[in-house]
Amino acid sequence: MPDKDLNLPEYDECKIELRGAEGGYVTTVTLSRERSFASDQPIPVDLDTLNQFMGMSSDPLGYGQLLYDTFLAGRPREGLTAALSEAQSGKRHLRIQLDIPPDAKTLHTLTWEWLYSPATDAAFAASPEVSLSRFMRIDKPLGEPVETRPLKILVVISNPANLSDYNLPALDPNVERQNIEAALIKVQSQVKCEFLEGYATLGNIRNQLEQGQFHVLHVLSHGYMKQQKGYLLLQDQDGRGVPVDENIFDDLFLGQHNIRLVVLAACLSAARSQTNAFVGLGPRLVEKGIPAVVAMQRRVEVSAAQLFTEHFYQHLSQYGVVDAAVNEARYRLYLDPARRASGDWGIPVLFMRTDKGELFYPAPVDVAARIPPSYRDRFEWVLREFVNREDHRLMFQRMIRRDEEERILFSHGLSGMGKTTLLKWCEAWCLQEGLPWGEVDFLETKPWDYALVLSALADGLAAWLPTSQDGAPGADSFAEFKTLVTQTAGSGDKRATDPNARLTVTLTFLRALAGLPSDRPIALFIDAMHALDKAPDLREWLWGELFASFQNKTLALGHVTLVAADRQGPPPDPDHRWYHTLSAMPLKPLTREDFIQYARRRGFRKEEEDELGRYYDAMAAMHEEMSGADNPITPRILSGTLDRLARQWHK
Repeated sequence: MPDKDLNLPEYDECKIELRGAEGGYVTTVTLSRERSFASDQPIPVDLDTLNQFMGMSSDPLGYGQLLYDTFLAGRPREGLTAALSEAQSGKRHLRIQLDIPPDAKTLHTLTWEWLYSPATDAAFAASPEVSLSRFMRIDKPLGEPVETRPLKILVVISNPANLSDYNLPALDPNVERQNIEAALIKVQSQVKCEFLEGYATLGNIRNQLEQGQFHVLHVLSHGYMKQQKGYLLLQDQDGRGVPVDENIFDDLFLGQHNIRLVVLAACLSAARSQTNAFVGLGPRLVEKGIPAVVAMQRRVEVSAAQLFTEHFYQHLSQYGVVDAAVNEARYRLYLDPARRASGDWGIPVLFMRTDKGELFYPAPVDVAARIPPSYRDRFEWVLREFVNREDHRLMFQRMIRRDEEERILFSHGLSGMGKTTLLKWCEAWCLQEGLPWGEVDFLETKPWDYALVLSALADGLAAWLPTSQDGAPGADSFAEFKTLVTQTAGSGDKRATDPNARLTVTLTFLRALAGLPSDRPIALFIDAMHALDKAPDLREWLWGELFASFQNKTLALGHVTLVAADRQGPPPDPDHRWYHTLSAMPLKPLTREDFIQYARRRGFRKEEEDELGRYYDAMAAMHEEMSGADNPITPRILSGTLDRLARQWHK
């Protein structure tokens, strides 16, 4: 399995199971460690109940609250509340899976994706901290997640010539194609999209699936329900409409083990009643072995469809987890007040049979390819040398994503343990993600004082942050901030040195940071603080004023993450909960496999792995004999060793 360079957060699991019983349905909520909370008596679902839901269809959150009150009263609500609370307190996300029997078609027609808790003000299907899917436990092998990139998508657009015979409106295949292409333009390096050639016949679709080794089938077609069975309107050899029911359509995938996902989207001109066919087809396809199906419950507007498709495939191609990708895309729709009111965010339904939603392995991150040429040389070595800092790296990413309350990451330890490499990796990651950052490296020979430190950080940020459109000072203009720092602190021999001026400059800096858009994370990096051993006043200012300010909630610095490195530990402080301390000692032992993987990143060949392993065994034994078992092999030792081997082996 490839490295997860951009990991998803940890998830707690919560299953909501609905099963038929005499007089209705019983709801059971099951949490991690097999804790179950079942309803005390069956919940009746009759025509009056369905009519009540139909009457709420124009009020998505009201509809969602009715679902919550009807099916999650009493003990099930107690279980769901506990799951949400435990995930939040543990700073984890929550995976909610609705387990509804495939034959419970009445329940599947309800818009569960609008499920809403007024107590927590949570629309679960559109929360960035929750994923919601309709789960089906099918006793068939899932296969391993796909590692191959790019992900290959076959798009089928069915446009029968005789739509009027079915009282269906015509569609424009060119417009549908342009919409798909526009939505995928940002992920074209990770996703390869092909469109079906010729008419949308079952034969043509099957032939292209076999030839192209596709991972995803994306179908845009009219559909309808007849006698509680879903039909897609595909085409015959002459381009005329052919109704294909769920029994025939699922035969299309016999022997097609590459297909991990089917997306069923209503054409943009379709009416809501026609898309019920897609919701009916979803459970059937999963039951037959497709790992996951995304189906649209009703007509999707052009802009909403593009936004969902863009963020869904972007997240899926990067992380490979389908329920997280669907929730992320729904959340993007939910952020728009108009779409929130219309309920567009609840249109996509996910049916899946995988517990963790893993359809694909995370995409390998080519950081170097996304670094501007002027920075590439600077970061080339860190992409190769970064080793044995996985926990630290993940902590930084959690802080950037605001999964941690602390805003400072402080790494300390002896020389050669990889502190600077960690900082440089974090900078490279910010570059890859397009996040603004500024840095100070105290190894640079400069007359460092507090104002020069703040000016250096401001210069770095100014290179990444845009100025106002009209050139006027504004929240997005860091030029104004730099001017304020200079005016307040002075420059050269005229620079103010009294404590009041220093505090004013520091607050000016912090307020300027707070005034930047809070939806865009910012990172600050301060390296080699050990070089300040002869400047105790500056070190005292860093800890006592700059760093300490990040615990002041009134400054609203939640979008700023500061990373600092020093050989010394932090000053004595009984209450240091406002920052994360990462000690570079002790490191986890570097194993034989770590050494070989590291060597491969350095350009050593696969056929040299056995020899590398033997070399590691000898080196580890010698190192333990000379330095003791408690003194680990450091990244610096590894790097120097491989430099020597490269000169010997690769002359």
